[in-house]
Amino acid sequence: MIYEKYTGKDVFVVIENSTEGPITHIGPKAFLSCKSIQHLTLPDSVAHIGDWAFAHMQALTDLTLPAKPITFGKKVFLDCENLQRIHLQSDTSRHPGLPWLLGAAVTILQDMSLLRPELADNENTHAQWLSDFDKAVANFIEGPDEQGFEPVFYGWFNDEDADSTQLPKYLHKRRCQKLKLAFLRLRYDLYLQAPFKKQLQEYLTTHLPFQMTADHTAFFAQAQTTIPADGSAGTGTKLNPSTANPLPIYAEPLAVADEHSHKQITHFITWEQLPMYCMEDAAYIKIIEQTGILTAANIPAFLAHLQNASPEVIAYLLRLQSSLQEQGNFFDNFSL
Repeated sequence: MIYEKYTGKDVFVVIENSTEGPITHIGPKAFLSCKSIQHLTLPDSVAHIGDWAFAHMQALTDLTLPAKPITFGKKVFLDCENLQRIHLQSDTSRHPGLPWLLGAAVTILQDMSLLRPELADNENTHAQWLSDFDKAVANFIEGPDEQGFEPVFYGWFNDEDADSTQLPKYLHKRRCQKLKLAFLRLRYDLYLQAPFKKQLQEYLTTHLPFQMTADHTAFFAQAQTTIPADGSAGTGTKLNPSTANPLPIYAEPLAVADEHSHKQITHFITWEQLPMYCMEDAAYIKIIEQTGILTAANIPAFLAHLQNASPEVIAYLLRLQSSLQEQGNFFDNFSL
């Protein structure tokens, strides 16, 4: 039996089998452009999901699928950028991070070959699935940030317009995606091999804005530099007071060659790229701590940019700062 089309406006939707028989197919465009659904659960009888079935479901954050072989059509998850977790209808308590990894597989990596529930949640094949996932993550992180960029032209844009407006946004988005993948895999580190773990940690240490010093803070407090809309470096540009982030902080710029005009476009990494869940879950702060880049000197700057963080995160950072200061005082006693 085919489920043809959803016409409701509910937020939580559970599709159930009818008296006419089990639903085995989700029809093409069955949930296309549905703006209301945030959580969608499909019956365990589903074996095929048609083309564009969930395309443009911009509110969708959680999807539940049966833990069995499923075939997928074309562009099933197109523009489902808010999809965070793909749950399986089985006991996944032994793999708590699996829904997050499955979600990232289709929304960030866009690798439908990884969406194989029968392998991902099977004890005999889970390790191999994670190995395949890690290979895909490594390729994504190691690839150039401009990889896959395709400018969109609307008739009045020329090449220079696309390179100065669309490319910086694309670079920013892709860098955020790489950070998210690194955080997620370090957070759920089952079968994570030591060399790849080190690679992910190194990516965090070189791409998060924690190389803060008092001099940096003073400099940017005076300069208030930011990225202007045209994608240039932005030196001397005053920050618009209406923006959400009052003080972007400098990290290494990424110079990207413009294949059309051969000019350099500089993309800065700012505090706004710190994933939101880092402000909500101290486990991610522990991941950052394990890289060794948090010090008693730069934690205050960290705290200053996490004013909306959860009490758990703030308390953890304060305890860490105190501990690091005590360690420093202890070793100072041995200095001449």
